[in-house]
Formats: sequence, C-alpha cells, structure tokens
Amino acid sequence: MTSSATPAFAFALPDNVDRSAAAEMAHAFAGAIQSGKDVIIDGSKVTHIGQAGLQILLTGFASARQRGSKFDITQPSDSFNAAASLAGASGLLGLS
Repeated sequence: MTSSATPAFAFALPDNVDRSAAAEMAHAFAGAIQSGKDVIIDGSKVTHIGQAGLQILLTGFASARQRGSKFDITQPSDSFNAAASLAGASGLLGLS
C-alpha cells in the first residue's frame, strides 16, 4: 500500500477520450503508477470515450492494484458511465 506521504497523481480526462488522448493517458498513468502514487481521475468532462480509452483505464486500474496503489475515477459523467456499462467495464473500473 502506498504511504500517506506519497502525493496522489490527479488527472482530468478530456471531453473526447479518443486514441490520441488514450496514448497521453497511458504515458501519464504508467509514470504515476511506477512511482507508487495513487491515481485519481476526474471523469466529469467526458462526452465521448472510445474503447482505447477504456482499455487504458482498465490497464491502469489493474497495474495500480498490483502495486498496492489506488486508481479511482471520480465524478464520471453520464456519457462515461454509459460507455463503461456498454463495454461491460463498470464493475472492473469500480463504477458500480
């Protein structure tokens, strides 16, 4: 488990989480997770999230859990929740 002295890494998802946004997310999450930081994601602005974005979030969630870190999605928008539900990923991402 990460110590409370390690600051969390906060990341706000863009409104359109497409492939280019997913690539940026993958890089940012990997660095934070490898350094042992908890990851807190704000999903409030998402109007569209594609499969690539969901896959990066799922990978980040699993990687953080393996290292004993948190990977939390806060304030997911209705569009975010709908896409995660349609993909069957809500429970895996801790949204349900």
